[in-house]
Amino acid sequence: ASMEKLLEWLDKEKQYDVTIIYLDLNKFKEVNDTYGHDKGDVVLCIFSTVLTEVFGELGYVGRLGGDEFIVVLQNTPEEYVEQMCNVVGLRLKEKSKDLEFGQIISTSYGYATRKKGSKESLDDIIMKADEKMYQNKKDGRK
Repeated sequence: ASMEKLLEWLDKEKQYDVTIIYLDLNKFKEVNDTYGHDKGDVVLCIFSTVLTEVFGELGYVGRLGGDEFIVVLQNTPEEYVEQMCNVVGLRLKEKSKDLEFGQIISTSYGYATRKKGSKESLDDIIMKADEKMYQNKKDGRK
C-alpha cells in the first residue's frame, strides 16, 4: 500500500527523473515445487534483503506479489542503475552458497526511466520495465 501511495505521488510530481526497476526471481516455481514453499520463503527473504541492502538508501523497494519486486529511484543515472542491478546478482549468487538445498538464486530485471517534466505516466514506465525484464529473462540475461 505504501508503494502504491508513493507511485501515485510520483506520478503527479514531475520534477524528478523516476526510474522503475522490475525484478523477479528466475526459476522460483521450481524452488517451490522441488523443495517446498518453506524453502521458497527463504529465497524470497534473501531476495528482499539483498534488494533492501543494495537499493534501500537510494530509493524504495516493494514486493508486487509472488516473486516480483519493484524498485523506485529518483534522479539516479542509468549507468548506476545497471551497476546496482549487477551487484544484486552478485550478492544473490554469494548468498546462494549458504542454502542447504544448493539452489543458485538469480534474478531477471528490466528498468525504464521517466525524465523530469515528461507527461508519461508511471504505469507506462512500469510496463516498459516489466517488458524489458521479460525480454531479459527470455534472452537468459540475469
